[in-house]
Amino acid sequence: MELLARTGLTTTLKDYLHIQGSAVESRALLSEYARLLIFQSTGAISPVHTTRILDGLTMLAKDLLAPSSTGHPSKGNESSSDREACRDLLDDLNAIGDIENLGRGFWLPAPMRVIKLDDTRSLLVGGVPTADLPLDIRSTIMLMGVARTVPTARFYSASDNAIWHQSLTSWLGDTRELVSWTRHILKEPLQDYAGDDDSYQFYAPKLPQSRGQAQYFRWEDSPDLLEDDIYLVRIRVKGRPRHYSLAKLQGHRIVAFRELPRSVELRRLLYGLDLLAHNPVYVKCLRETTDTRFIIKSTVPQSLHRLLVAVGTYEPPPPGKHFPITWRVANNMVDTVLREFRKLKVRVA
Repeated sequence: MELLARTGLTTTLKDYLHIQGSAVESRALLSEYARLLIFQSTGAISPVHTTRILDGLTMLAKDLLAPSSTGHPSKGNESSSDREACRDLLDDLNAIGDIENLGRGFWLPAPMRVIKLDDTRSLLVGGVPTADLPLDIRSTIMLMGVARTVPTARFYSASDNAIWHQSLTSWLGDTRELVSWTRHILKEPLQDYAGDDDSYQFYAPKLPQSRGQAQYFRWEDSPDLLEDDIYLVRIRVKGRPRHYSLAKLQGHRIVAFRELPRSVELRRLLYGLDLLAHNPVYVKCLRETTDTRFIIKSTVPQSLHRLLVAVGTYEPPPPGKHFPITWRVANNMVDTVLREFRKLKVRVA
């Protein structure tokens, strides 16, 4: 593998990984090598540490990835940038379900399964590298970003297929109806509060100045501008970590309080609160010849992020900015992505 890292020959790497097809992006090849490295290092049984994985990946990434293909702006140190790109790659493989994060820096390959996207293509998810799959499966695989897809008919017509079928809903995670889910969280009992109101910011999508704004700009410092209601609040003391809670506001004072349970996904709750306030976020959709660009100014929930990582290509924001970010999605996958955006009731224009 050292020879491959020195030469950076894509063709040689594709042959080594048993990858079919002519047009394969560099990050897709690096993803496949990551699956192979983790699978061989663990034997699918013994966890492998992040340091060992990154040592192997970074050596290859330096020659394989161009600075603009990592999805993250350069920080001036090439070696550090390559290593950060490989760390991001591990997070993406974990997001789609190819590898499992065991905590404390240890990883294992995830079990194999197939997730039907539509009648044409399905995701092949799990940590077994392409080179170790049977030839009849290997020959049908297409690399798409960090993910792999296979023909749906190949896996949903054979009754004796050994690879586990997982539903798209199960794979995505929490996709319960957003309004009722959010209202249920807001109805949970609160405890009396007699502390200081000055330490909190309030998520206030109902305010006129929040209309049409990204979620980052929907936080309000002063409770004097807010009507009586239950709000998502966060600590705003400089230098302290973000800490989110639910607070009941009455007469511009917090009178009841409850920490936000860890089981509640914060980002999804923000979208639910936007919906209750009749102020959904906007997503710009630009359809081009072969793909579509989704331009996003607010972080999406985990379920949608997982799908975008699997079927899309990340394009970073301008230097020094966190947003907007762009996800480029092949046109044959756009309807699947739009369906998940519609569940969040965002305004796609």
